[in-house]
Amino acid sequence: MKVADLQQFVHSLIAPIQGAGGSQTIVKDLQATVEGLRPFAEQKIADFNKLLATLQRFNGMKPAEFTKFLDTLIVEMDRGEIVVKQRQRASSRKPKQTPEEKARQSEEKVKQAAQRVQELRVKSLDPDFSYSAVDQEKATLNKLTAKELNAVARELDITQSFKKKDAALQALENYVKDLREQHDRGSFRPEHSPATTAAATQP
Repeated sequence: MKVADLQQFVHSLIAPIQGAGGSQTIVKDLQATVEGLRPFAEQKIADFNKLLATLQRFNGMKPAEFTKFLDTLIVEMDRGEIVVKQRQRASSRKPKQTPEEKARQSEEKVKQAAQRVQELRVKSLDPDFSYSAVDQEKATLNKLTAKELNAVARELDITQSFKKKDAALQALENYVKDLREQHDRGSFRPEHSPATTAAATQP
């Protein structure tokens, strides 16, 4: 069934109402309805109902809201007919992570953090090393949870367990600084160094 059938039915009501001496207001309303349906005459009733449902959304809509709604519409040609579609809103929510995904992500953060701290410890022996690098890394480590910081410490063979983040951060800071301080005091001896090996083999 098309809108043209509905249009014809509405038009057929005009003559009987006029013949019965009906209100001219009703007759004019019916005539306006017939004319209003004319642009949609070839549409199916089901499609026309969808259009009416969409238009209902405009009822009471503020101009700014109406403009925003129009921005979401896509006008396409389908078999010679104009088809209006509405864009699907992209979800702003991130997909919820599974416990397994969270665990893997946490484990990866721990490994990366442990590697950075270890590299920083080695770099601390450089003559131009600055302790500001330790402060920067400490700020990055502060984004981890207490549990993750304890895991970082274990990766670095720090066996002590820490209940608070501050204590764990301080232990990791000391892990880096201690090596440099030992070196500055002259008590640091790299394992398997040529000097150490030669001294051990002398009679």
